[in-house]
Amino acid sequence: MKKLFAGPFVGEFGWELFCWQGVIRALSEQYDYTTIVCRPGQQILYEDFANEILEYSPQVYEPDCAHNINGITNDFPTPETTIEGTDLYIGPNTAVIGYNSAEDQFNPPYIQKYIKYGIKNSNNPKIDVIIHARNTNKHNTGYRNWDKSKWEQVVEYLSLKGFIVGSMGTLSSSLHIENTIDLRGISLKDLTNYLHNSKFVIGPSSGPLHLGALCGTDVIVWSGDKNNTNRYLTSWNPHNVGVHYDHTSWNPHVNTVLNLIKTNKLINGGKP
Repeated sequence: MKKLFAGPFVGEFGWELFCWQGVIRALSEQYDYTTIVCRPGQQILYEDFANEILEYSPQVYEPDCAHNINGITNDFPTPETTIEGTDLYIGPNTAVIGYNSAEDQFNPPYIQKYIKYGIKNSNNPKIDVIIHARNTNKHNTGYRNWDKSKWEQVVEYLSLKGFIVGSMGTLSSSLHIENTIDLRGISLKDLTNYLHNSKFVIGPSSGPLHLGALCGTDVIVWSGDKNNTNRYLTSWNPHNVGVHYDHTSWNPHVNTVLNLIKTNKLINGGKP
């Protein structure tokens, strides 16, 4: 029996979505038994192909891009401490080996295989639009947060259009905007179901927006980094979702975001 052992990945969530889990899924097809180590709550990213999933919580978790900037201690599960006879061991974050950052793609043999997360027409209440009102200053990135009053204007516009709006993110690093359903802190599995059945997601560039794309949901996004354009439109868009992206500022005028919303093909219709 050929065995694959991979993880943990302890970098930023977006990098786990597009520079890790797809690589491990593709590699797992070459093995009879796959063991995954992941942070608590991330199991849904791997449960479609993993035979065994082990949880690991880093003592220090300060992710920056593909890495945990303060490193991780050697207390995570390894093949030596859990199983015998592993044929391939991919340790913390090493699946980004082979990644061509200039072209936002992996070089062979590090291909990726994606699935679309979420269940269509799940039993969760209907939510049409999900926003991510980012509210964190990690690594001095508070300038990426959008003002609460601007979010309130966007929600007011969507509500007048008849849309039910939800707020997603973690409780500690995102806002619940008034007149939205609070989805912060729910399980990742429940969130993917909401995202899968929503019309589109809105917010500054972040992991939750990338998750929306992996759920097959259109994305309305902005950032002050022009280099993110290719990721949202192409290299980090395996399901070819509709993307409306503004790269001119992390703090766009509210009318800029409203115009992005108005150009979305779903604003006046239902999701196919």
